[in-house]
Amino acid sequence: MQKRKLSQLSRIAQLKREMELAELARLAGRKQDMHVQREELSDAAREARVIAQASTPEAKTAELFTGWVSLRHAEIDDLIARLNEEMAQQKAKAALAVGRRDVLQQIESRVREAERLKRGRS
Repeated sequence: MQKRKLSQLSRIAQLKREMELAELARLAGRKQDMHVQREELSDAAREARVIAQASTPEAKTAELFTGWVSLRHAEIDDLIARLNEEMAQQKAKAALAVGRRDVLQQIESRVREAERLKRGRS
């Protein structure tokens, strides 16, 4: 009976571990997407400035666009900062879940070894 409960706990711990690690991966993916978006905006702003140098009418549009890009960069930086905080919390949750699973595996292993030794004596 105890062995069965331990096995169930171990399976639950494994599922929890997988869920926490998946959430951490999801947050890391979002952070990477934000970095990519920021870089793409920077590239577009550079391109707009080059076009503006070739044509005076586009200079004002490029200036407005560059201002908007700066605002968007600030928004993205805020999002990245929040994601960093979320990731730090999620790393702690994932570490706890991994640790629980490892401990349960060790206990299961010791129980199996004890049963093996017990059968060997019989």
